Amino acid sequence: ALIKTRSRGINLADSFNFTGTLQQNGGAIAGGKILQVTQNKITGERNSNSTSYVATNIHHNITPSATSSKVLVMVALPSIYSSNRSRPTRVKLYRHTAVVSTGSSASGTDINGDFHMNYLGGSDMQGSKTMYTELDSPNTTSAVYYQIYFSTSNSDNTSYIGQGGGAPIANVILLEIDGSWLNK
Repeated sequence: ALIKTRSRGINLADSFNFTGTLQQNGGAIAGGKILQVTQNKITGERNSNSTSYVATNIHHNITPSATSSKVLVMVALPSIYSSNRSRPTRVKLYRHTAVVSTGSSASGTDINGDFHMNYLGGSDMQGSKTMYTELDSPNTTSAVYYQIYFSTSNSDNTSYIGQGGGAPIANVILLEIDGSWLNK
């Protein structure tokens, strides 16, 4: 029960005590909590002139605690570069049951379609750091692997992730979110 009320509204500076259970369709609402967080930082450059999607070493895994869990996938990629500006670099996120070797052809479940492409004319194209998020429903309690793949639109182009010298870092963060409330 709400303890403090005012005739013209509530004062958010006051303290409130609630009793009982929040419910939706007769069931308690307890979902939406973050159940676990995992992170993987990967250093180095990747390059390819393949027109088919190939696996990178940018990946991470999580083991959901329930089939109703959602996984929030957050990927930060270092600069994306194309040696020919008119040839786009395409990037996809795949879900697997095991990590796929770097350079291997696409397999698993494509969970987002292309999420980075660069166009325009000219000689070359360098993009800044790219952040990508996806809420996935893996529907399993077995380990799930998320892996970045990339390709170019024409084999006369070389596409890079993390090109530019130094030690470019890609970061994959996975959050398991209690999804039980979504199924009520």
